Amino acid sequence: MPISHTDQLFNLVKSLSKAEKRNFRIYSSRIQNSHSMKYIQLFDILEKQDELDERIILKRFPKSQLPNLKRHLYSQILISLRLIHKGKHAFIEIRELLDFADILYGKGLYLQSLKILEKAKVLADKANDDLMYLQILEFEKLIESRHITRSGSLKSRELFEKSTDKLEASTHVIRLSNLKIFLHGLYIQNGHVKSKKDEDEITLVFEENISKIPVDKLKTLERVYLYQSFVWYYYILIDFSQCYRYALNWVNLLKKEKDLGIRDPNLLMRGYHYLLTSAYNMRDVIQYNKYLEELETYRKNNYKKFNTNTQIVSFLYVHNGRLNSYFLSGEFENGLLILPSTLRRINKYGDKLDAHRIMVLYFKIAWMNLGAGKPSNTVKYLNKILTMEVGFLREDIQGYSRLMMILAHYELGNFDIIPYLIANAEHYFKKVTSINEMQKKTLFFFKKVSEMPLNERVKKFEAFEKELLYLYHNKYESKAFLYLDILSWIRSKISGKTLAAITKETIVKK
Repeated sequence: MPISHTDQLFNLVKSLSKAEKRNFRIYSSRIQNSHSMKYIQLFDILEKQDELDERIILKRFPKSQLPNLKRHLYSQILISLRLIHKGKHAFIEIRELLDFADILYGKGLYLQSLKILEKAKVLADKANDDLMYLQILEFEKLIESRHITRSGSLKSRELFEKSTDKLEASTHVIRLSNLKIFLHGLYIQNGHVKSKKDEDEITLVFEENISKIPVDKLKTLERVYLYQSFVWYYYILIDFSQCYRYALNWVNLLKKEKDLGIRDPNLLMRGYHYLLTSAYNMRDVIQYNKYLEELETYRKNNYKKFNTNTQIVSFLYVHNGRLNSYFLSGEFENGLLILPSTLRRINKYGDKLDAHRIMVLYFKIAWMNLGAGKPSNTVKYLNKILTMEVGFLREDIQGYSRLMMILAHYELGNFDIIPYLIANAEHYFKKVTSINEMQKKTLFFFKKVSEMPLNERVKKFEAFEKELLYLYHNKYESKAFLYLDILSWIRSKISGKTLAAITKETIVKK
C-alpha cells in the first residue's frame, strides 16, 4: 500500500463510522502478533485525536518504523472496509467472486471455479454491469478452451452469443460515456455556446457520435447514459426546455427501474439536479417545486442508507435546490433561515468538497443576503470566494463575484470604494479567457454612474435597463443573467422597491 502520509491515514480513520471502527477492531483481533498490536496502537492514537498531532505519534513509535506501520494500518483498514461493504456494493462482491474463481483455477479446481463464475454472472446481470459481465465471460472462455469441463458444444455457442451481446452493449456504454465526458470537458473549458458558429460546431460533433448509437436496442443503463448526453448537449446550447425533457426522461426511467435507482442513488439525484436546474433556468416555479419536493422526500427516506459520498451529493443537490427555490419566489428573508444549516454542512464536509462546489454555495449565499437587504453579509461571503487560492477555477463565478461586490458596496453607500472595485474587476477580466457583454456594460455603467450626483442617477439606471434588456433577449448573452440577476437589481434602484419585491413581480408576470 503506497500510503505513508500521516494526514491521509488520519483522514481515513476520522471518516470511519462507529460500525466501521467496531468491525475494524474485531477484524484486527483475529491477528494476534506484535506488528498487529503496533498498528492497533497507532489506530487508537489517531482515532482519539480531533486534530492531527504527529508529535504524539513520534513519542510512541520510532521514526524509522512509522512509514511501514502507516502503510500497514491503511491497508488493514481498507481490507476491513471491503469486508463490511461487500454486501452493499455489487461491484465489490463480484470482484471478490472473481478473485475466488482465480484462486480455485490456480489450484486446478476448474469446475469449482466455473461454479463461482456463474454466481458472479448473476450478480453482474442484476447490477446491469455489462463490462464486468464481459470480463467474467472472458475468464469462463479461458477455462472452457483450455480444459475438458464436459460442458459440451452448447456451452461454447452460449459463450459466443453472450459475449457478442455483452460486447455490443459495452461498446454502447463506452461510446456514450465518451460522449458525456467530451461534452462535460467542453463545458468546463468554454461554458455555454457564445455564437451560432459555436453551436454548429458542437452540433456536428454530437450528431456524428449519437448517430452511431442504435437507440432502439439500448438497455436501461445505456438509455440513462443517452439521456445524460442529451442533457449536457442541450445545456451547453442554452436550450433548457430540451434539457428539462431529457432530464425528466432520465429521472422517470430510474424511478421505474427501482433496483437501479437503489443501487446508484447518486445517479438518480444527479438526474433530479439537472431537472431542477432546467426548471429554474426556465423560471418554471410549479415544476421546480414539484421535483424539489420529490428530491427532498427521496433524501429523507433513504438518508440512513447513504454512504458518506452519497450524503455529500445529497447535501449539494438538495441545499442548492432549496436556495434556488427562494431565488425563484423572491422570498430572500425566509431564505436566510436555511443558511445556518447549509453553512454547517459546508463546515462538516469542508475537507471533502472541491473548491468549485464551495464557491457556488458562497455565491448563492451572498446573493441571498443581498436580496434580503443584508449587503454587509454579501461582502463577507464574496470575500471568502475572492480570497480562495483557486487560480482560474470557475472564472465565471469569480468574475460575477466581483460584479456583485460592486452592487453590495453600492447598497452600503460606499461610493468612494467603487472605483477601486471597478479597477480590480477590470484587472481580473483582462487575465481570463473571455468577458461577456453584460460584464463589459456593467463595469462601464458603474464607471459613469459613480461620478454622477445622486439625484441624477435614475435616468442613467433607466438607460442601462434598456441596454440590459437587449442583451437579455439575445440567446448567446442571456446566460449571464442566470448567474447574476443584475436586471432585477437595476429595476429595484429605478422603482425604489426592494430586490425581493421586484423578483416577486417578475414571477407574477410569468
